[in-house]
Amino acid sequence: MKTQLLLTFTGYDYIDDVIENIKSVYTLSDNRLFVLVNKKNPKEAYLTYNVVKDNYEETPSRTISVHRKKETNTIYTINAVNQAILDEVGVYDHSFDINWNQYRNSILLTDDYGLRQIPTKLDSVREI
Repeated sequence: MKTQLLLTFTGYDYIDDVIENIKSVYTLSDNRLFVLVNKKNPKEAYLTYNVVKDNYEETPSRTISVHRKKETNTIYTINAVNQAILDEVGVYDHSFDINWNQYRNSILLTDDYGLRQIPTKLDSVREI
């Protein structure tokens, strides 16, 4: 069974509604959702969960595919890793070893301004 890690952005007050929507769209591979909050703005929440790949027709809004570095609990997109490498060495050098500790307990994304690091903390694990 192939799985895919997804991240859904939401406000903290809307977590339960968003979880209901996720349950209606996806088959979760392990029936768990991880609720992360932004350390700098606890009203921002992020739900991460593994879904059975190709078992859904459309992705809900505000949801992206991500990866996770387990050792440092870093959630990231491929574009963010490429941007981190570019920022560090000035070129896209895929042989460069990223110092993941500097991104511990964070979400790495890119936006119009470059690399964006969101410091997070685990709020809860929801069994569904």
